Amino acid sequence: MFMFKSLRGPALAICAALAAMASSNVYAQATETGTANANATIAKPITIVSTDDLDFGVIVPNGTGNGSLDVTISTAGARSIAGDVDGALLGGTIGAAGFKVTGRPNATYAITLPPGAATITAATSAATMSVDTFTESTGSTSGTLVVGGTPGLGEHTFTVGATLTVGETQADDTYTGTFDVIATYN
Repeated sequence: MFMFKSLRGPALAICAALAAMASSNVYAQATETGTANANATIAKPITIVSTDDLDFGVIVPNGTGNGSLDVTISTAGARSIAGDVDGALLGGTIGAAGFKVTGRPNATYAITLPPGAATITAATSAATMSVDTFTESTGSTSGTLVVGGTPGLGEHTFTVGATLTVGETQADDTYTGTFDVIATYN
């Protein structure tokens, strides 16, 4: 028993030293891990559709020379005439092109108008006319998609006007063509 009692003190000291070393290894870590959240919001794609066509109406060029006549439709749909030759405006369907942009509510977007001229072509011949000087009703080629009629739907409408160049001896016909207007999220 004597031996057991005398070894008991040193054995306890060794056990206490081992326990202290083990606990210091647990708390003395070389790396630490932090955690963060990953978030994303998926937005509705931006879309643009035509709601009204650009209509110049019925035009009568008066002349036989090499001049031209410019017919302009404003973004408000008003028609005016100017140019090198006289002409007459005879009514018909008249109006600015209309567009509706839809996308994420309260997002901003930019409008890109045709950078050059669009061509419209006669229905029964190869005659053409040029449409250019495009303008849009927001005045800044940008807009904000506001909440519209459908809950949660961002939408905005605007109009586009332009100038049609009519030759002094332009062929009598109905002319049609297209032009592109682009809407892009900012």
